Amino acid sequence: IAAIISSVFALAATCANAQNVENKWSVGGGVAYFSTPFKGAKNKTVPLPYIGYESEKFSASILGLSYRVFGDENFSVSAIASPRFQLVDPKDSTFMTGMSKRKSSVDIGVSAALKSDFGAFNVDIVTDALSVHKGSQVSAIIHSHLKLENWV
Repeated sequence: IAAIISSVFALAATCANAQNVENKWSVGGGVAYFSTPFKGAKNKTVPLPYIGYESEKFSASILGLSYRVFGDENFSVSAIASPRFQLVDPKDSTFMTGMSKRKSSVDIGVSAALKSDFGAFNVDIVTDALSVHKGSQVSAIIHSHLKLENWV
């Protein structure tokens, strides 16, 4: 069971490459709050430094790598790789006595993204590339922007 990220606040400054506006570097930082589901374990607040690079088809950051295999800005399929951090330590709670320490790994897989006027829909399918956990994961996310002036 992975820790749940309750909230991430990030501030980033983006600098466009002078030779090609499509290539961008980002530098920034933020804070993540991890809420644990384990009895007796403490929640964690972690600083998050951020550095990233993005071009037309490729992106890289501390969050992972992505290469767009085909598609455009409205629909794309990408090859992805990302770290899988395990923030659970058996020493965090007496409730976890006897549990072995969890190890981090790297996930690889494919991501499909669809953007529309409504928002964006992403589906990721990844598997443990290092066979640390011998598992796979499928996730689906819907992003939608809400305009505040419509609510006030």
